[in-house]
Formats: sequence, C-alpha cells, structure tokens
Amino acid sequence: MRSLRHGVVAFGLFQVYACGHARPLAFAEGGSATPSHDARIEAAVCAGRPQCHLETAIDAGDSPSGRKGLFVAVVRVPSSVEPPCDSYDVWSGAFEGLSAMPLQRLVHGCWNGKPELAVLAPGEVRLNSGEGVALDTGARARTWPGGRDYVLDPPQFIRRFSHSEMWDYRAFEGASCNDDYPCPASVPTLPWVDIAGAFTTGDWRATRLGACSMRIAANARAVISGGALYIEVTDALPSAQVLIELVHIGGAPDDMVELHLAMDGQLSGGIVGTAPQVIGGHVELASTGDTRRFRVTGIWSSGDHSVRLSYGSGKLSPAFDPADHQYHFGSVRRVDPSEAVCVPHDGALEVTRHPLHFQASEDVPAL
Repeated sequence: MRSLRHGVVAFGLFQVYACGHARPLAFAEGGSATPSHDARIEAAVCAGRPQCHLETAIDAGDSPSGRKGLFVAVVRVPSSVEPPCDSYDVWSGAFEGLSAMPLQRLVHGCWNGKPELAVLAPGEVRLNSGEGVALDTGARARTWPGGRDYVLDPPQFIRRFSHSEMWDYRAFEGASCNDDYPCPASVPTLPWVDIAGAFTTGDWRATRLGACSMRIAANARAVISGGALYIEVTDALPSAQVLIELVHIGGAPDDMVELHLAMDGQLSGGIVGTAPQVIGGHVELASTGDTRRFRVTGIWSSGDHSVRLSYGSGKLSPAFDPADHQYHFGSVRRVDPSEAVCVPHDGALEVTRHPLHFQASEDVPAL
C-alpha cells in the first residue's frame, strides 16, 4: 500500500560530536592501535571464553555524571545455532584504574554483517546491525533497518530503528519515513498507551494530553487509550478541523478511511475509493474557553493501522501525495505497560517510564 523503499546508507566508525571528533581507542605512533589497550578490553569482555575475539572498540567519552573512559566493544563469539551464523556480542564498560568495570552486555545474536558503532554524544552511541542506518544524530534521525541507540551510564536502551520507523523511548515519540533517505516527509507516531486513574471514564474532559501524546500541530495533540482516540486542540478556530486518515496495515488504497472532525464535534466522512462507505464513529466533546477536547470511538478496535492526523482551516493536504505517488502515513504504536504508562498529574498526562532491562548473560560464563 505505502511504498517503503529501504535505503542503505553506509557510515564510518566514528561520528562528530560536541566540538570535536569521537576518539578511536588509543592509537600508537604510526596509526596502529595500542595492543595493551585493546588487549585489556578483550580480556575483560571475553573473560577467557574460547574463540572470543575483539572486532571493534570505540571510546565513548565521559558520561555527563562524570564517569571516565566509557567504551563499547564488539566481539566475535562462536555461533550457538545451526546452521552457524555470524555471532557477535556488544558490550559497554568503563575504565577505572587498570581494570574495565562495570561491564554490561547490550546485545547478543546473529548479524547480517559486522555490527558498526558510532558516537552520538559523550556517553551515547548508535549500534548498526550491519544493514545500514542514516548518519543523522538527532533524536528524530531518519533511519533504516537495524539501528539502536544507547546511553552508557547507566546502560539504557533509548531509541530503536526498524525498517522505516523510529521510536524514542526517552522522548516518548516516534516517526515513520515513507521515502528514501534523507526522508523529506516523516510522519509522527501515534501512541496507544494505558492511562491510569479515571482519565478514560471522564477526567479526559479537563486533562491536558501533555507529553503522553503525539503532536499534530503547534496547538493540537492526540493519543489512543482503550481503543478511543483523544484529541486536544487549544486556541481552536471555529472553522478549523482535524483530518483523520487511516488504513489497515497491508490494506489497499481503496480501504483508506478519511474523516473530518469539526470543532463542534461533528464527524463526517468514511471509506474513500471505488466503494465509498460512511463510518459510524462517535464523538464526545468537552469545551473550555478556546480549548476543545474530543473522545472519538468506533473508528478502530486494534492498533493495526497506519494513520495520519492533521489540523487546520480550509482544505488540508491528504496523506496521498500525487507528486511522488506515495502515501505518507505514520504508525500506531502499542506501548506495553511494562515499558511505560501515562498518569494524570497537575491537570496533564505525564509519562511514567519503567527501566528497559538488558538481557542477562545467561548463555555465557559469568564474569
């Protein structure tokens, strides 16, 4: 339905950050890596495991909290599956004195090519699965399959890139890219999240959506909870509307739903294409001054949709762009409660995040 032409963008091992360059680990005169430095990393990470060899190690700088000598290392390890695959571990640690401690394995598994690393900022790195990610180092990076971002002190998984989609756990936001890099038309991700308290049973009428929601426009936000779509518009113009466009993932363009939500709560539209059909959605409206809050139900019952919301007066540009024959949709992301929930606080929704625990080293000898 939508074109997702996956680009592959190669990049070098080190990125520019702050006022200089990410530093490769201690190089001796003539350009060769200092053996003792790499040997210390390999000895600490491999811990005597046979056929474990250091492939790459980068200096990730010092953490904002002051921990010195952060590093990330990629080691080749024996494959534990049949048929054998290219198996790698990715570890993070910090040099304290003459030893590398503490150590944390970030990733273990088979890879399509050797994992690549790039420093985004002191204490923050990007891991590429070998299939290529873009070089944009911002939180809204346009990327392609296989990217992950980490902060290292303490180690936390903060950002994931999968195919044409990005989700930032720390910022609680995401985006989809429907075109080749550098992705001129990204669409934000609509979160579907559990909301604590009495929000869904009535408190939504007087609660700002806040950081828990997707930004539609400067004065409009949206979030899904319990199958209902909540939209908030501040400084609402009487003539404005919210355009809701969605389609089932894998569906045909003729399955696309186009709904127009007016500021008085009137909902019109439905399935467009060769067989138009009215959609019987239900809207509840709460008005406070120039602020409009809507609860829209009956549009969908699951998160398996591509979606785009837009707000404004007059005719709004649809998701389909006739210039490039692309459907510029975003995605709906179901946020597992073990990852985050939203909680009303001081009249607005706030995101309560849970730590993303790393896989324990159960399949390698304990260090």
